[in-house]
Amino acid sequence: MKGCVYIVLMLCAGLAWGAEEEYELVPPGAKTPYVFASKPKEFAGKPDARSFGFDVDGAARFANLPAFGRDGALKIRIRATDPQTDTVEVTFQQSDRKVWGCSELSIGPEWSDVVLPFAEMKYFSHWGHLPPVQDGDLPDPRLLRAIRFCYGAWLCRGTLDKPHGFEVASVKLVRLPPGAFGDGKDHSLDEFPRLAGEVDDTARFQRAVNATPAGVLTVPRGEYRISSPIRALNRCSFDLNKNAILRAVKPMACVLLIDGRRGSGVRPHDYNVFLRGGVIDGDGLASCVNVKGFAHYTLRDCTFLNGREYGLRVDGGYEMIAENVYCKCVKPGLAGNAGIVVNGGDSHYTDCIVVDYTIGFNLLKGGSNRLTRCHVWGGPIPPPKPGELPEMLKGSVNFKIDCSSAILRDCYADTGEIGYLVNGWDTRLLGCSYFNNKHFKLDHVTIIKHVRGRLLVADGGFIKTTPNYTVYDGCGEVEWRNMMYSGFGPDDDCPGALSFRGPSAKDPSALKLAE
Repeated sequence: MKGCVYIVLMLCAGLAWGAEEEYELVPPGAKTPYVFASKPKEFAGKPDARSFGFDVDGAARFANLPAFGRDGALKIRIRATDPQTDTVEVTFQQSDRKVWGCSELSIGPEWSDVVLPFAEMKYFSHWGHLPPVQDGDLPDPRLLRAIRFCYGAWLCRGTLDKPHGFEVASVKLVRLPPGAFGDGKDHSLDEFPRLAGEVDDTARFQRAVNATPAGVLTVPRGEYRISSPIRALNRCSFDLNKNAILRAVKPMACVLLIDGRRGSGVRPHDYNVFLRGGVIDGDGLASCVNVKGFAHYTLRDCTFLNGREYGLRVDGGYEMIAENVYCKCVKPGLAGNAGIVVNGGDSHYTDCIVVDYTIGFNLLKGGSNRLTRCHVWGGPIPPPKPGELPEMLKGSVNFKIDCSSAILRDCYADTGEIGYLVNGWDTRLLGCSYFNNKHFKLDHVTIIKHVRGRLLVADGGFIKTTPNYTVYDGCGEVEWRNMMYSGFGPDDDCPGALSFRGPSAKDPSALKLAE
């Protein structure tokens, strides 16, 4: 079973541990940090993984200590050295052949102390050759024989062609202090002021998140300067004032990372975790929000501005419920980005608007995603040079669909070179529309580019406003029903058209009417 639940306590963010019982496990004299680096495509074949680690004589070192039980944990000082590396596998291997650990330990680019409690480690029964364990069994330091780290193809997530790497400076056995899983209360960011020497709001945010596992963190109105990603790995929910603005002030992967693969240490079945309200502004330096491994997560009433690579990215998991999410770029220089990137399934995106991202919705993988009343449009960011198209319209795609069984209902592709790019299986476009605002000088558009898979297009409406329109360019495995066309004439290709038709949009008067 991949994944595990754990907490991350970042000493770099100023969380005080107090007088803690801890024992360094890295052998004396070992060269640290341990460095793991893989080449592009190293794990594309066999072997598809590589590991390193060190031996520990738990019987000699810990036999006379009181049992750690649920208070035991590993504290690992670790960082990623490549932007596409965000998880590693760590195992606690015992002399009785039992193996515990975490298959997907989340890490970031900054040095952080990642705390993996014994109570949240998974038993590696998926290895297939281990002895059975009983309910309530936990790792036993007295039997510890090795700590090992592993990285391989299952962690690359579509980045096999990129290098990957991480560094480990320290691994300690610790006895968790009281309150390690928070105080069981909700909190406000106001309870966590900046400390001496802090010049932005990153550390106070991280302290507030760490203190609110499975709780709700309220963020009052104000502008907050963020210099490294805020990492919510403990099912902390966010309730932001609509005028709370989190703005990136340094280059980084994203402003807010929410990892739903992890638990809080408080509630084993914690659903309806959410992010509500506020403005996340990447300011061209960072993407906005990355949600990973969710299980029924809700986004509502959020604004994501100026994401460097994306406004919202969803990786893995199921049942993302996103409502009234507004993504917009107002800064130039971000061409090639995407408003909402979906790499998960069984999710619902309703009343979401994307403005001036090169790709509006990019449905990468997963299945059975539903988009309802979503609107993508572009053009306001001016051309890079006089006479050119507006920056975000070059190569623009309103809806890019690579996943399977996607249903788009009442969605609106508005002013993009391609309205709907379909490269997935069993796609349905129901009640969907296309319009090109000729004010932005875009012509030569394709409403539907169909690469593969079965496609149903029904009950929609397409409006022709410039002479050079292609309604459909594709593989042909498509059915059309009850389509309305405006501005198209008798000689235009209008598949599935209802009986009434207007004059051709090559006629200036018809173009004016359609406009």
